[in-house]
Amino acid sequence: MINFKNLIEALNNAVSIANDSLISSHSEFIDTYFEEAEGGGLNAKNLTINYPVKMPDNTFKNVPVDTPIITLIPVYTSKIDEVKLTADLDVTLDKEDLLVSFSNKADCGSLFGKKERSSNVKLEIILRPGENTEGLKNIIEGYEKILRAQIPG
Repeated sequence: MINFKNLIEALNNAVSIANDSLISSHSEFIDTYFEEAEGGGLNAKNLTINYPVKMPDNTFKNVPVDTPIITLIPVYTSKIDEVKLTADLDVTLDKEDLLVSFSNKADCGSLFGKKERSSNVKLEIILRPGENTEGLKNIIEGYEKILRAQIPG
């Protein structure tokens, strides 16, 4: 048997570890879209795309457009939205402590005789898309304006 408080703390630690993993993926976002600038700070990673422009003589000419990668790839963040634990528990009160154990008392029949059923425990962590911050939205919009300004027409 385990102290119920310890079980809840263990579950809380598991959720905290999952959240830390999500935060780590957010720092990978910086490495994906930005690179360190000489002298400090960050610059957006760019690539050059040849953009076709129709000329007055009805021919096309490729114009190089420096394109920030952050304007080409959708930016998604995730957050833990919900944590569910479903379990069959045996509960005992020992002095002032509430103790629990995973129930496995039920017998079930099988082809080869009676068999003790294992515990039924289900932990579900639900991730949902998170909202981008206003700062991130403004940065992306700024780079999109710079991109539009480079495209003739």
